[in-house]
Amino acid sequence: MKPTKNNYYCQKCKRAKIRFETLQEAILFLKYNAAEIEQQTGKRPIRAYYCESCRCWHVTSKPVTFTLQHFRHKFGDEKGSELFDVLSDILGYNSGLEYMLSKKIKELRHALKFTTIKIEKCRSLILSLINVFEIIVKENLLDKVSFDTQLKKFNEQCSIFQLKTQALTC
Repeated sequence: MKPTKNNYYCQKCKRAKIRFETLQEAILFLKYNAAEIEQQTGKRPIRAYYCESCRCWHVTSKPVTFTLQHFRHKFGDEKGSELFDVLSDILGYNSGLEYMLSKKIKELRHALKFTTIKIEKCRSLILSLINVFEIIVKENLLDKVSFDTQLKKFNEQCSIFQLKTQALTC
């Protein structure tokens, strides 16, 4: 059930938000309440973020923005531009980092579904995705739930790749 006692008007968001003292509290809230909130409001909270204005954690249904402006704002002009360039070279460009990561994992899954696979193409996709996951971890670009979901999908594809390459070498 969605708590109401810790609703707080956030000046930055210009609306009432639930305050969480820690990231772990916010993640647990997402885990146990997201489905019910989606039924009530039509929007499913998907990630937690730290609010500088409130000095606490909030949850949101909006995915992480994957724009040059967002990265510059979060990391500064130079580092933000560099990170955006690296990620957009690997993932392409769209509105959500999680969406683009998921799309790239689906591309790998598609490449692995054939009886005969193009090993170098698959290896290249895997290495580029490893690079993206390293950046995401280092810069904390996705919440834990979203990250774990994408990592699980990626690991499944890596296992398939390993099995198929082992079968070719036997």
